[in-house]
This record gives sequence, structure tokens and C-alpha cells, in this order.
Amino acid sequence: MESSNPMETEALVGEALARSDSSRHLAAAAVSLGELARQAYAGDPAAWARLHKLLYELHERVEPATFAIRQWLASTVYELEERRAIETASCEPPSEEGFSACLISAQRARPGEVHPLARHMFEGQPSRRDIQIYIRHQWYRARTFYRLVADLAARLPLEEAAILYENLMDEVGGGVPARAHPMLFRRLLEHLGIPHDDEPSETDAHVYLNNRTRCVRSADPAWGLGMLFSIELGTPEIHGRIHRMLRRADVPETVCEFHRLHSHVDAEHSRQLLELIARRIRGAEQQQTCLISLVHHRRLAVRYFDRIWGEMQQARPGESS
Repeated sequence: MESSNPMETEALVGEALARSDSSRHLAAAAVSLGELARQAYAGDPAAWARLHKLLYELHERVEPATFAIRQWLASTVYELEERRAIETASCEPPSEEGFSACLISAQRARPGEVHPLARHMFEGQPSRRDIQIYIRHQWYRARTFYRLVADLAARLPLEEAAILYENLMDEVGGGVPARAHPMLFRRLLEHLGIPHDDEPSETDAHVYLNNRTRCVRSADPAWGLGMLFSIELGTPEIHGRIHRMLRRADVPETVCEFHRLHSHVDAEHSRQLLELIARRIRGAEQQQTCLISLVHHRRLAVRYFDRIWGEMQQARPGESS
């Protein structure tokens, strides 16, 4: 296998975006990106970090003129992640009759609830710095959630997309920009002194966020539905716990609206999504893909929690919780 130089790959991708009308530059970028991906999935940690940083930039860059090219370049390496998810998933094939119950069971067995990060934040006494670290990483996950919903909805027929568009309408504040959920979250960021325009630098954050984008842009909606259901089903409980944690830390109720709202509103969204899954995801193969997507998403989330917990430990060497 020909080795790919990560810096060269980044340069080729940058050139392809700058010369969006050049098929030669686009082809060269795709080949180099593919080689970098193969190195990454073969176990090269440096290539892994570079690949996911580059994918994150392709996914999150706000530039309409290059959107189609960025989406296509990123999609050329999605198959490797799907194959890895399938190979590493540890879940039994679901029975068609009990598929909904199987999804709920897999989600509720999630190890994140007993993670030391969760115990510290929700049962311990997190410092203001701990809260800032935790909320900063949650902002990375929450600020573009509406894009995930929109991307998945765009790949479904109208009668199925309508359910997701109802969710999307809530996310964008019912058409009132000041009530859009990211804008509500920004009130909390401002109170805590957390910038809203920085980007994550941690590889585990890039991997987690890239997986979400890959899932909703997959040609097989089972990937997006499994991942999205995992987020929606867990949202009311986790946001309720965060809301209580913030109030114990004397954060004013007026800046906690994002978490208070999500502690109850997404229960209906998860119910609607489960009904959609029951109608759309039929047959053993699609059901297995949907379940694998949920399990893989949770696995990446726990690794991300490990990274956040490590950041908190570095902030106070010698302490333990």
C-alpha cells in the first residue's frame, strides 16, 4: 500500500476546494484522502488523528460554494467506518417482532450512565472549571444537531421526512431565531464565559462528531435512524440531570432554558422516531444495521467521555472523584 503524507493530503484537499471546477484536482484529493483513510484504519494513530481532523473540517466548514465537493470527498471514506462499525459491534441479531424493544434495551444499557464523568458531574461536586469543560464539549455536540435532522430528512420520502421536519421546527425555534435551541444554549455559554465560536481540537471529539454526520448522510437511512434515536431517547434524562447540576451550582434559571426545555420536549420526538423506525426499518439486514449504528454511536460517545474526564483530571492533578 502506498503511504499517504497527511500534510500532502490536506494540501490536495485544499487545492481541490479552491479549484472546484477541476476534475483533476478533485480526483487527486480523493485518491490521497483514501490512502490516508486506509492508513488510519490499519492502525496508524497519526493518520487517524489527521484523517478525522480533515473530515471534521470538510463536514463543518461553512461555505456553500464548496458544500457539494466537501460532502463528496468526505463520503469517499465512509465505507471504511461502516465496515469497522459492523466488525466491532457486539450485539445479537434482533428479532423483527421485538425490534423496538431491542433498540430501547440497547440504549438503556449504555455504559455512559456509570461513567466516572457522569458520577462526578451529577452526583459529586464539580468545580466551575469542570462545568465549563463539560458544557463546552456539550456545545460542540448540540450546536449543529439541527443539521443532522435536516440531512437525514432530505434523504427520506415526504411522509417520513415530515416527522423529522417537525423536530427540526422545534430545533430552530418555530421560526423565531432568538428561540432557536443553539441561541438558547449560547446564553449559558455567555454566563459561564465559554466562547461559542471555537472548534474542538480533540481527536475523540472529531471521531464522535464525524460519525454522526456520516450516519445521517449514508445511502442507507438505517445508519442515521439508529444514531439519531440513541440521541433522542437519552436526551430528556441527561438534560434533566444537567439542568439540576447547573442549578445546584447557582447558575440562574434564566440561562438554563436549553437544558430545562430538553428535559421533556424530546420524549415526544423519540416516540415519533421509534414509530418511524418501526415502519421504515424492516428485514433482518436493515434492523441489524440500525442496531449497530446505535451501539457504535454509544461506543464512540464513551470514548469521548473518557477524553473529557481526562481533561478534567489534568486540570486538577492529584485529585480524584
